[in-house]
Amino acid sequence: MPAVSRETLRQESAKLIGCLLNSGTMTGGSATSITHTGNGGLRDSGASESLYVGAYVLITSGADDGNWRVTTPTGYDEAAGTLTVGEAWSTGGANSTTYELLVGLNPDEWNDVIDDALARLRYRYRSPLTICVDGDMETSGDANWTDTNATDTKVTTGDFVNGTQALEVTNTAANGYVQSDSIPCNPGDSFFVWANYRTTGTARLRLWDVTNGASLATDTGVDEGRNNEGGMIFVSGATTSGSAGTRNVAVRLIGEGASDVVYWDDVIVMRAARRRYELPSWVVDRDMIREVRQRHGIRVNEFYYTTVGWPLDIEEDQTAVNIFTLVLPQGGMSRPLYLFGERSYAALSTDASTTNCPLELAKYAVASEALERMGKTWERVSAAGMAIDKAELGRRLAQMQRRLLPRTSKPIGDKTEWVVSI
Repeated sequence: MPAVSRETLRQESAKLIGCLLNSGTMTGGSATSITHTGNGGLRDSGASESLYVGAYVLITSGADDGNWRVTTPTGYDEAAGTLTVGEAWSTGGANSTTYELLVGLNPDEWNDVIDDALARLRYRYRSPLTICVDGDMETSGDANWTDTNATDTKVTTGDFVNGTQALEVTNTAANGYVQSDSIPCNPGDSFFVWANYRTTGTARLRLWDVTNGASLATDTGVDEGRNNEGGMIFVSGATTSGSAGTRNVAVRLIGEGASDVVYWDDVIVMRAARRRYELPSWVVDRDMIREVRQRHGIRVNEFYYTTVGWPLDIEEDQTAVNIFTLVLPQGGMSRPLYLFGERSYAALSTDASTTNCPLELAKYAVASEALERMGKTWERVSAAGMAIDKAELGRRLAQMQRRLLPRTSKPIGDKTEWVVSI
């Protein structure tokens, strides 16, 4: 399904309720005016000179991309196809600059409406339960990973990527690596670690004793660290006991070759006997939570998931960074656990930002939200006309939601007793 940009979504939703008066490419312009002649343009000697009074002129390319102004009461020259605005742009438009003409809401309000509508729409999503910060690689940037003899960056494309991002690590010397933020622990604790990878080189996973600067466990997995389709490495190890025992551990993601490039995703760290795991920050409402499943398989494209059954206890703290905490009925899981739920679509920060929400659903949701926002202050249509529009948009939105949104936010499957697979 193609991604939809904020610019496209704004235009398509505004069209539904007659709020996009025009859009196109200027044939000329200045700091205080835009000109668009030709088919689809603004020039029409038969048009009323008041046709575009008070319209918002948004520039969508060039130096003033994203800046908007308001058409003056006498600012439309229908014979020349020119609109004049009340306040000058820094640069303005010129031949080949793109623009939009909007009414009802100004462009900033339209963008707010888009974000609000997307926040109300949801899609199915899964996240690993892990005590490794940014273990799912979904955090923006790489601040939680420190590189040595390597460089790293987040990537957003490729079949290997689970979620929206993975971590690409490029070696500048043999055995280059990135290390996770430290994970607090106690002497004698035992840990299970899983990590997905893809490389034409050789990948290695290491559980590291930060306190004593020593390796606790290391492995290259069943494929000996060489899997260009998508592999997984598992290690387990116990921390050092005694008065000089381990107080912090970390995960090292290693490429053995001097120029190896390794892609990493879903670094899952679980402590034996630990029962409490914070749910991901995207879970902000209880009805986003569907179920917890355990993952099986040894390679990315061989994974499958089975429900762990119930009961599960969900604790809620609205003041916490991550509001919800999952309490397992027992610790010591021998397989990685994933939360399956329904996630809200993310806000769009720029016109070039995109969403994977289907356009046919998103545009009706935004249009409905826009009409709600306009309310009684929108004077361009009658109250009766607005009521008809809202009813029709509501009906179409309900159809799209039934067809395209997750069917239910309730846990699926039988509520069986909790079973740990060995």
